[in-house]
Amino acid sequence: MGDEAVKKKLNNAIKAASNKLDLDDYNVRPLDGKPFHLEAIRKDDRFPFDKIRNIRITINKPTKEEAILVADFRLPDNCTREIWYRRGNQKKFNVLKIF
Repeated sequence: MGDEAVKKKLNNAIKAASNKLDLDDYNVRPLDGKPFHLEAIRKDDRFPFDKIRNIRITINKPTKEEAILVADFRLPDNCTREIWYRRGNQKKFNVLKIF
């Protein structure tokens, strides 16, 4: 698959993830992809703070380097680090939480 095809597939996956999060009542903010593509924030009345998800999107299973990149990025304690990916022409995302 050429670079342009990969970029298009990744951009489509980012839009799909953003739409899914929006439907789940998250406020979604696009990021630059270094290392996260999306930040999703939702008010959670069970906690004194908002739920913040930082998400990297990949079009295949994430590489070890991507997992390290996400794991090493410093975030506040109320933020999660996630990698969302889907294989082939899957519509559903697999979610990998990084601790």
